[in-house]
Amino acid sequence: MGPGKMLEECCDLIQSFDAKVMTVDAHAMEQLGDTDAEDAAPHKVFMQQVLYGCVRYKKPLRTFLLNFYHDNAGKILRSDYTLFQVLCYLAVFRLRELGFEQFRRFVSSQEPGKMHIFLEYLWRPENMAGPIMQDWLTVFDREYIERELWAGLEGERKSVEELCETLAKKAFGAAKAKTEKEKRDPRELKNRKKQTVPVSPRIT
Repeated sequence: MGPGKMLEECCDLIQSFDAKVMTVDAHAMEQLGDTDAEDAAPHKVFMQQVLYGCVRYKKPLRTFLLNFYHDNAGKILRSDYTLFQVLCYLAVFRLRELGFEQFRRFVSSQEPGKMHIFLEYLWRPENMAGPIMQDWLTVFDREYIERELWAGLEGERKSVEELCETLAKKAFGAAKAKTEKEKRDPRELKNRKKQTVPVSPRIT
């Protein structure tokens, strides 16, 4: 299963879960089967882990997403909420275990513009301070946040910056090229046009 399809399946699994109807264990079993079996498909095991993680860390993920959507109003869609929830969980809580290359594959499977916005926001220290930090301190110890969560993100900063540069080129490259073309000297455009060759009219 490709990374894009995997993210889609994870989002569907999370969105279909209703804690008022059944437990997370029962939902996982109903949707994925017995993931503890020896022949369990690896992608189903991963999906179960993502489901459990997003349920377990629902409060801190919600705090991040509330601030993320507030600060990027008009740039991102509400319909992508669960997608950003999954990616935030993978980046903050599972990045070391997952490995950056696998995380890169997940990000690269999505529309580059919105991934660029997401990564730049998550990896900007000032965004993670303030309300996000204060809320997370009600769930985690400061030492855990700084030495585990923040340190995990900081350890991949250079890789994220390179990924953001690639995403920006894919997302904004064509638009930038068009803008530069429009700014070009009109005389240059005129010179690039094919010269018209006069043709004598036929008089009969």
